[in-house]
Amino acid sequence: MIRFTAPARNLLNITFDDRKTDEQKIALALVNGGWVVRTSPKRLR
Repeated sequence: MIRFTAPARNLLNITFDDRKTDEQKIALALVNGGWVVRTSPKRLR
């Protein structure tokens, strides 16, 4: 399961199960879907 929030313009927080995917795969999927990823994904914990 992947959940997301958009707390501010140009900011997307994504919660995901790290046993099934990782930050880089999600960033790649966003780019392939036409989104612009401006910074490197970072883990918040």
